[in-house]
Amino acid sequence: MVTVNRKMMILESLASALGEESVPKITTKILAQRSDVTEAALYKHFKGKNEIFLELFKFIEQSITDKLWEIRNQPVLNYQKIKNIFNFMIIFVEKNPGFARLLTRESLTADEIDIIDKVEFLFANLEKEFISLGVEPLKSRFLIIQIQGMYCEFIRHGFKNNMSQSLEYNYRLIENALR
Repeated sequence: MVTVNRKMMILESLASALGEESVPKITTKILAQRSDVTEAALYKHFKGKNEIFLELFKFIEQSITDKLWEIRNQPVLNYQKIKNIFNFMIIFVEKNPGFARLLTRESLTADEIDIIDKVEFLFANLEKEFISLGVEPLKSRFLIIQIQGMYCEFIRHGFKNNMSQSLEYNYRLIENALR
């Protein structure tokens, strides 16, 4: 017998909905339908829509934190670690398009201010990570702006442009600016 993780199904439904070119208004009713559960069953796992968004953000944050730890401990020079982090941040979102809408805060409203603050904190920590690897503070901010800008372009083009196709070229331009 296969055990179904309903909570994970609900989170995947949210990520999937956020990754659609034309995002539907996300409600608990829509998430329940997409997850093939009743709304009552959805509320057994989450208190409401905000908690579902928060849980998805926690998954994103943990994935990023784990990868940063892995990159930080690689036996390579700092400039390569910086590039590896940048590339990961782009490829991670390219593989999970719905995450772009959460990380750009596009899918969040004033009701989700707690998640907006957590996204800001995540990028502030990423900026500090670049600084710890020897990037000047203003240049670290520039890296964050480039990442967020690529996410916005990805969304604007309906997730059709592969950010990784031009990743090497874009990073060379960024690398020149970091010198």
